[in-house]
Amino acid sequence: TALSLEGTREGIYDKVMKRRKINFLAPTPRWEMPLMRVGDVMSRAPSLLNVVETVGNIVDTLRGCTYNGFPVVSGGRLEGLILR
Repeated sequence: TALSLEGTREGIYDKVMKRRKINFLAPTPRWEMPLMRVGDVMSRAPSLLNVVETVGNIVDTLRGCTYNGFPVVSGGRLEGLILR
């Protein structure tokens, strides 16, 4: 079905995401966000993945927890983030 953009300032991607019920971040954070610390929302001992990792270890990590995001580290330095 076609999407009409007339009379709206909303972009086509926003309309498609709403229609498919895909959640996305609001343009402004909720009021309590500036008051929060990382420890308020993240596990104390996150499951880390190394830059070079075996498939078996990745599978074990994914099966062993329900986290959505996994920090990727190299020598103790954050290199990136992998999402489920």
